[in-house]
Amino acid sequence: MNTRPAIENMPDVPEMVRQAAEAFRHDRTAEAEKLCGAILRIAPENFDARYMLGTLRNRQREFVSARILLKSALRTNPDDGQALVQYAGVLESLGHPVEAQATYEKALAGYDAALAAGQGEYKIYVRRGKALRNLGRAEEALASFEAAIACKPESVSAISYRADTLRELNRPREALASYYEALRIDPGYAPAHHRAGQDRKSTRLNSSHVA
Repeated sequence: MNTRPAIENMPDVPEMVRQAAEAFRHDRTAEAEKLCGAILRIAPENFDARYMLGTLRNRQREFVSARILLKSALRTNPDDGQALVQYAGVLESLGHPVEAQATYEKALAGYDAALAAGQGEYKIYVRRGKALRNLGRAEEALASFEAAIACKPESVSAISYRADTLRELNRPREALASYYEALRIDPGYAPAHHRAGQDRKSTRLNSSHVA
C-alpha cells in the first residue's frame, strides 16, 4: 500500500506565505497569525512566517515572544533590514539600548550598500529612512523619505513618514500639509487621519489654511 501523500494534497507553502503577507499588510492580524502558525508547523525555519509573527508580537507588546521569533528569523537571514529594524525596536523595549543601536546601524549599512549598488528603489529609501529615524538622525531620514516619494509619488506611507519626521523636526505646519497630501491620495489612510488631527489641535490650523 502506498502511504506517500498525494502531490495535490501537499501544502503550497509559497502560496500560504503570500496569503499571510497580504493579511499582514492589511492589518488582518488574526488571519495573518493563523497562516503564519500553519506555515511554521510545515516549515519551522520559514523566515517570512517568523518575521511576520515576530512583528505582530512586537505590535501586541509581547516583547519576549517577539524577540525569540525575530532572533530565530535573523538566524536564517541575518542581513534582512526589516527584520533587523524590528528586532532593534524589541531590544529597545526590553531595555537594551546599546544592542538596539548596533542593530539599527547594521540595518542602515545594508540599505546604504544596496543604494551604492544601484538598487535605488522606493522600498529601500523608506526602510532606510525608518532606520535613520530610530537612530535619531531625522534630517537624513527626511531626505530618504523625499527620495522614496520621488520614486513613487503616490505612496501614502512614504508621505506620512515624511510628515512624522517633519513633526520630529518641529515643523508642524509642513507636517500637517504632508498629512493632507497623503489623505488626498487615500482618504481612508488611518495613520495620517490620526496624526493630522493631533497637529490640527496643536497648531490650531484646519485644511483651508493648508490648501
